[in-house]
Amino acid sequence: MMSEELNAIVLSLLRKGKKVTAVKVVRNRTGWGLREAKEFVDKLEVGAPLTRSSISEVDLTKKARATLQQRGKLFAIKFVREHTGWGLKQSKEFVDNL
Repeated sequence: MMSEELNAIVLSLLRKGKKVTAVKVVRNRTGWGLREAKEFVDKLEVGAPLTRSSISEVDLTKKARATLQQRGKLFAIKFVREHTGWGLKQSKEFVDNL
């Protein structure tokens, strides 16, 4: 789950040399594990694309929840993976938390 506000906070912390704090903020805001949060911060730090599409966090949640209800868990996980670029574990955790 990514938002412009979270990106701005993380970038600000990175500019101050506070990478560990940035990872903690991401973990607290998203509920992700350490690895996923660190990967997010690492990608943001080098300017790598964070998602494959421009879907917002709100739209991702709504559409993933609708897919889960209509087509089931596997399709919802697939939807999340296709629209975020996340791995299987992170996508499954996202769907499990809907």
